[in-house]
Amino acid sequence: MAISPEKKYLAFAEETADFGLIHVCELTKRDDKRTKRTLEKKKTFLSLDCTSRKYLSLSFDPSDEGKYLVALSAEPDWRIIYWNWHSPKPMATLAANGINRFYHAICQPSTQGTILLLGNSTLKVCKYTQGNETLKANNITQTKSLKDQAQYSQNYINYCWLNDGNLILATDKGELIYVVTHNMEVKYVLPTSPFDEMTIECIIPFSKGFIVGGNKATIYVYEKHEVDKKHQYVRVDKKIQVPNNNSKVIAMALLQKEETLAFGLSNGSLLHLPFNFDRTSDEPMKFEHVVQNFHTDAITGLDVCVRKSLVATCGRDKTVKIWNFKELTLENDKQFDETAHSVAFHPSGFQLVVGFADKIRMMNILLDDLVTYKEIPLKGCQEIVFTHGGDRFAVCNGSTIQVYNTYIGDNPTTQQYREHTGLIQQVAWHDVRS
Repeated sequence: MAISPEKKYLAFAEETADFGLIHVCELTKRDDKRTKRTLEKKKTFLSLDCTSRKYLSLSFDPSDEGKYLVALSAEPDWRIIYWNWHSPKPMATLAANGINRFYHAICQPSTQGTILLLGNSTLKVCKYTQGNETLKANNITQTKSLKDQAQYSQNYINYCWLNDGNLILATDKGELIYVVTHNMEVKYVLPTSPFDEMTIECIIPFSKGFIVGGNKATIYVYEKHEVDKKHQYVRVDKKIQVPNNNSKVIAMALLQKEETLAFGLSNGSLLHLPFNFDRTSDEPMKFEHVVQNFHTDAITGLDVCVRKSLVATCGRDKTVKIWNFKELTLENDKQFDETAHSVAFHPSGFQLVVGFADKIRMMNILLDDLVTYKEIPLKGCQEIVFTHGGDRFAVCNGSTIQVYNTYIGDNPTTQQYREHTGLIQQVAWHDVRS
């Protein structure tokens, strides 16, 4: 997916069973009570010379208001295709076949017809020549100091255009490489690169430098220092990290004049926090969800409260959540060290019983917490159901049903039922009131 520099056009690629398609839409504004942007499809096109079923990268050329588009096709037919998307026929193509893998074909923002090709052991600049209608690729030069760095990886996986027109490249080894674009020269590896600390997943620029996101839900901020001409970009000491989260930061955006940083995680969460790279280490970070904090893995249990508009869920992400289905809000959220397999709501709406791998927990529901008041050792609890009055609850583990007293938590031997010969899938109480 790519958006033109003037934010007028949006291009996205579609994979099909036979060939790859590229769609271009116009972003139009509708001025009503609230300004909205709508998509109007303008063109769908493909290259008959390219046998690939999908495209890996799209990029708009900065000239002529997004008139030109560059696409990188995937294996087996690696190609760079330069389009005037108003015309169905490509203006030029360049075969990029070889043993190496490619990741990005990107247009240089300041120069028309200049394309960078990034990949494993690949760092080339391609020039489009008008009149001849050709693309020609050349290797980007390296400074002598960079050539002397034997451990420097050449697997380029990500990039970022800086506000000064130069380029930052990221490698699979966590290295950040500074490239001067006016002469297309690779200068140096930043000494404060993440290296083994973090795998780099995304990079974005901001007014005073750039921001790097990676695994372990970690974000680093780099600030430009004009005094040090040799190493202009230095990492800010304070890092941004979501606690108790091993997901990857896969996308970032600065909002509201760089006052807010929003970022998406590989587990499906979308968070934001106030962005101030001058923050001191003593200031706590306040992460908030842009939308509700939904489950990030499969839901394993669900129950509806009888007397309140509440629903309890548990999942493989080791959380138990309580939702208000009238207000469409998340009322309570509790993280555990193990996966919850089943959950039951007391009819009153003030207690939960949650089944784990080796125990069940009886919990009180507080304003912003779930507090365990009794644990019962019981393995493999896959189903829990309260009676309609809430004085007892049935627990299923394997082929056995056990009935517990809600108020003292005991299970008399007379209330253990083993008549089933297979795994119990579901249990329900008969309503004597009907």
